Amino acid sequence: MTYSVVDAQRSDADELSSIFLDAFKEDPMLRQIWPNVATDVLHAYHTRQFVESFENMEPRGIVFKKVVDQESRYAVPFIDLPTP
Repeated sequence: MTYSVVDAQRSDADELSSIFLDAFKEDPMLRQIWPNVATDVLHAYHTRQFVESFENMEPRGIVFKKVVDQESRYAVPFIDLPTP
């Protein structure tokens, strides 16, 4: 497999939300913050949060990157980084 690090876009918010929820699905803190909340509700909430982050990233000095599998074109992980 070949991977590339590319800029994430606002249009990636839904996919990033899915990755985030999958990565932290066993995190006890998330279960304490949102007990018994349906996955689709959490997904919608985090998607909105990512959209807001993209809309406000320049003033905060943040860039979003994602790692993409070149064969499937799916994002693997992602990170938000402070710009120098």
